Amino acid sequence: MKLTILFGGEAGQGPNLLSNILGKALIKIGYHVFISREYQSLIRGGHNFNALTFSDKPVYSNESKIDMIICLDENTEKIHKKELKSNGIILKGSKENISYVWISEFWKKN
Repeated sequence: MKLTILFGGEAGQGPNLLSNILGKALIKIGYHVFISREYQSLIRGGHNFNALTFSDKPVYSNESKIDMIICLDENTEKIHKKELKSNGIILKGSKENISYVWISEFWKKN
């Protein structure tokens, strides 16, 4: 099993923080994790995203196709939808709502 999640939003909205928190949690329960960070702007408001790939086997890079996009802003879906797998999931909303929905959706798929 290998899944890739993209966290995207404006600089300062938390894509980096969310991917790091989830990555640490996944490592604690035994998964292998690889996170990459892409930031187009260091100024608050520019689009930033992190890709997190995790697996039960060692992971050395992110997958090119994404299983889940977590949108912290409106642009993330527009920018990254073309990278989503045909059975992929797009989550939109506040950081608080997304974390609960993510857990629910992940466990449904696995």
